[in-house]
Amino acid sequence: MYDWVSKNQINGDAFFYFMPRFEYEVNKKIEVLGMDHVMEYFLSRNVPLIDYNDDKPLEYFLNCPEKEWERYISKFRGQLVTNPGKKPSTIRLDQLDREQTFSGKDNPETRYPTIVHFGVRPANLSYAGDPVYQKVFRTYQKLRHLITNKPRITPEHWQKISDLEVLLQKMRRMGDMQREICAEIR
Repeated sequence: MYDWVSKNQINGDAFFYFMPRFEYEVNKKIEVLGMDHVMEYFLSRNVPLIDYNDDKPLEYFLNCPEKEWERYISKFRGQLVTNPGKKPSTIRLDQLDREQTFSGKDNPETRYPTIVHFGVRPANLSYAGDPVYQKVFRTYQKLRHLITNKPRITPEHWQKISDLEVLLQKMRRMGDMQREICAEIR
């Protein structure tokens, strides 16, 4: 996908983002779907969440009964929604909250629903930023380097290495390293 946001350019060159592989099964064989088919699908499904030209405007959806709101947004759940000017530009829509969110300085009366995406951050990003973990990991790496360069390795050295490995494993499994994330776009 082409990134047209000018602040993301380096030396005037824009970026292209490559999409993940899309696969389909034919006669119990998995084949990769061509990007032309993927892009054709995306373009055919490229519709706004709430169309201003529709007979039911945004104001109607913000004030409609809960069951009608749920029925309307159920067709969008799990789909990718995109706004090229935002970071991230594309997320999976898990929930659409119609709380009264105001957006923009030009028109403070404009209200928009909030797009919510629930995800799980990779575990290594959760604990890798912890300074205590980083310090123990650096100590482990230094000791490992020293041991590999020694001509004779004693059982005490191996015990220190195994103790540090156990400590690192405990730190990775700690419950306070929160992994769940929630991204909201307004």
